Amino acid sequence: MSEGLFRLLIEQLSARLDETSKSIGHLRGGPTEVPQELGQKGHPYYPVRGSVRHGYLTIRGQYRKALADLVTAYTKNRKTMPFARVKEQTQAIIRSYFEKAYRYGMLDRAGLSTSPRKGFSLTQSQYQWLAKAASEEFGYFQRLLDDVRYNRSKMHYLARIDNYALSLDPIYDAGRVSVLPQEAGHFLADWVMDYEAEHCPSCLWLANHSPWVPENLPTTPRAGATLCMVGCKCKVVLRRVSEEEYKSALKAQTPKKQALWHLNRLQQRKHGTRRARRT
Repeated sequence: MSEGLFRLLIEQLSARLDETSKSIGHLRGGPTEVPQELGQKGHPYYPVRGSVRHGYLTIRGQYRKALADLVTAYTKNRKTMPFARVKEQTQAIIRSYFEKAYRYGMLDRAGLSTSPRKGFSLTQSQYQWLAKAASEEFGYFQRLLDDVRYNRSKMHYLARIDNYALSLDPIYDAGRVSVLPQEAGHFLADWVMDYEAEHCPSCLWLANHSPWVPENLPTTPRAGATLCMVGCKCKVVLRRVSEEEYKSALKAQTPKKQALWHLNRLQQRKHGTRRARRT
């Protein structure tokens, strides 16, 4: 994707592998504390999940419109609209919609007829995770703002915003992965590829190493950790399994840090930033 959306800085990756610094570039499900109101004790009620999915797509459109309206207003009122105010409002929009997307993802996974549409609280660690994710996303979006400010963008800003709007998808998936309460049983995550799409080496590797234990899932589609970036056509499918199957998958699982290292290595090869071996 243009602008390197969600591309992590290669030289800083090793500092982001710890469990308390969850970068948006490698959405690892987010903190897994489950609000009591969303405690799942049965099978998902799929009509509710379909409604939640529709609601999420609606707010993704609203997110795109909010960003587009703000940047358009700036292009028409450069002299009277301070650039600092534009950045401040952009940050507020990203923070607001990232939280909405995460909540919708949590509701999708819970998906019970008795699950509340609103009224449940996130934990402090989840808010912190979302704040880091939004901050990193603003860092990328600021490139677009700077290009608009100095008239140096080769692509129309509205087309670029269309791509940035897709940044909500991995946040939504992070919410889905986070709502896997113990009483609901054991789950595994399959990295499923669209058979009609052309797949990058990253997605092929993730699919070949499926199933993933959700807490070890190194990234989600369109989060930027794969070579296909936000253009990824894959999806993560969560399925309930027996305790024996879960333990077997866990035993054979590629450790998260090793998986992140491998995805990073593929990125380095593509961009020619891989360090030479010491002799």
